[in-house]
Amino acid sequence: MISLLVSFALCSAAAAQDAGELEASKYTPASPLERRSPVYPSVALSSRKEGWVMMSFVISPTGDVTEPMIEDSSGIEAFERAALRAVEGWKYTPATEDGEPVEQAMVKTRIQFQMEDKARGASPAFTAKYRRIAGLISERDFAAAEPLIAELEFGERNNLYEDAWFWWTKYVYLAASGSTDTEEMQRCLQRAIGYEEEYLAPEQFVAAAERLVVLEARALDISAAISTFERLRDAKTARRADAYEHVIANLQPSYEKMLELVRGEQLLIVDGKIGEYDYWVHDLLRRSFSIAEVVGRLDALDVRCERGTRRYPPCPLTRCGPFPMAGKTAAST
Repeated sequence: MISLLVSFALCSAAAAQDAGELEASKYTPASPLERRSPVYPSVALSSRKEGWVMMSFVISPTGDVTEPMIEDSSGIEAFERAALRAVEGWKYTPATEDGEPVEQAMVKTRIQFQMEDKARGASPAFTAKYRRIAGLISERDFAAAEPLIAELEFGERNNLYEDAWFWWTKYVYLAASGSTDTEEMQRCLQRAIGYEEEYLAPEQFVAAAERLVVLEARALDISAAISTFERLRDAKTARRADAYEHVIANLQPSYEKMLELVRGEQLLIVDGKIGEYDYWVHDLLRRSFSIAEVVGRLDALDVRCERGTRRYPPCPLTRCGPFPMAGKTAAST
């Protein structure tokens, strides 16, 4: 099934209004009862690989996990499968509203597959290849750098530290070689800084986050751009970079303008593309949205907010419909 998932991201007056509604209705969120860790995939264990998976799911009124989705990952399918199997078995005390069990939809978790006994940092093999790629990029020998990048992307990364540095290096390669694939550059930067822990050095972390804010804003993904700027502004690693204050000062006016756009009435248009997971997820910043110019097949539209999910029927390809509900939007195949 091809589906579109939209989630509501609270902001300004909407956040205040929702907080009042929560208090008035005596809402209590779900709490975990049983969350077993995923089984470390044997293939990854034998090769001592690490990775991560970002999951979102719904907690039913009975406390079961339903509709688990992979929103992003480090790209290793074995970790994705293990994370899905684990999350499907989790149990919760369900959320309640006025004492009655209710569905809770906006539940996210990042599952990291990391070996406790494994040394941090890069291996000699990764370091040698990284330095070789960096030298070739500096010499603008992109043809020679390309196969080395492919080798790292499709196998030769063993821990989260190497993972972060690889994605930063691939972004540098794409930018330096004049690539016009802004979608791939954005993906590289999201994965380079997409960890609870910052693995890049302070200067590289600031540079990656700055460029990601710019790419997300240009793609009109205002929700993501605001989130990335706030992550950069608040990160302890970033504050140690010499360029930190200069970068924040340069981005601050754009950040404030994006907040004004959210509060205003100007249309915010985002192109969505359903890819490898057969669904596309987008965080909304306003209480209403429309879908226009659907190309291909759209089987379902889910709008999710903390206190529930609403699924709309298949969307006719010629229809642009308003959906006046706060929530998270999801589309699926």
